[in-house]
Amino acid sequence: MKNILVLTDSRTHTGTESLFPLVRELVSRDDMTLWVADRAHPDNEPFFRACAGLDFGLQAVKADSGFDFGFQTTMKAVPFPLGKADGVWIRLDHPVPDDFLSSLRTFFTEKPIVNDPQGLIRTASKAHLIEIAQALPGMAPYLTPMKLCHTADDIVLFRDTHPDMVLKGLRGYGGKDVVRFRQPPHKTDIYTLEEAEIFMKARDGVLAVPYLDPPGGQSDKRIVVCDGVTLGAVSRMPREGDWRAKISIGASVQSAVPTPAEQDMVFLLDPWLRAMGIFLYGIDTLADNEDGRVLSEVNTLNVGMIRFIETHTGRPVIRDCAFLLARRLLGA
Repeated sequence: MKNILVLTDSRTHTGTESLFPLVRELVSRDDMTLWVADRAHPDNEPFFRACAGLDFGLQAVKADSGFDFGFQTTMKAVPFPLGKADGVWIRLDHPVPDDFLSSLRTFFTEKPIVNDPQGLIRTASKAHLIEIAQALPGMAPYLTPMKLCHTADDIVLFRDTHPDMVLKGLRGYGGKDVVRFRQPPHKTDIYTLEEAEIFMKARDGVLAVPYLDPPGGQSDKRIVVCDGVTLGAVSRMPREGDWRAKISIGASVQSAVPTPAEQDMVFLLDPWLRAMGIFLYGIDTLADNEDGRVLSEVNTLNVGMIRFIETHTGRPVIRDCAFLLARRLLGA
């Protein structure tokens, strides 16, 4: 029986978090025990801030078949010595300091970690799309123009060719830190170059991309891959009058299937990501202005929408994902 340590943060959880059914599926196995360490627990703060207190371990709950939303108040945390862990599953949202991830890999040198901390350091920023464009020429048909911006001049230069643009905070997640910059502005937009510069500087840079307005309307599609297997997809449709496909502000979720173009994206990206130790990830795609599909984002840190994919496809996606996760966490 192996001990798997799950690192998460209850402060960012919702009732639809796929962490809960995945953990319940994993604890039903007879070859692993799951211990869940919550970043929100005050005794765990030094560890999650700087990997301090490695000699003392963490406060963690032993997951069981009742593990669910609100576990931090219904289950008692007990001391868990870090040396007891046989594998680690990272399930955190930003902010996750690079120093913490580096220290995690140093401490668990020979242990399987999903996803590998060094791979997360490379892929957790939106600037990773720039690296994809440079390293994978085959992805060119599936990428829009983009520019990493650190100054107002950078934004102006991109606006010369793309007057309607989206600015993305480099470490935002869940649709956060994304604004539209256009003229004339809408009430959900930023209005001036000065506002764009303030937004950018508060985030140590932004990734600028064109706003896409396809003839058939926009939809944001999430495709989830685990250990080389495409588990499925869903589309997120913006609410009427908005362009942002964020569930938290009223976007709806619909069943979807990966297109041939999206299957090709996974084919090209998967070997590259696996070489970094990235085995569980989600890719987000958008319809381009010619009704094709382009890559919008690669999510490797806290991959969501797995539960929605199961709900909307009727397939046992949670079970399949848990099986593939277990294979990696057990070092198989």
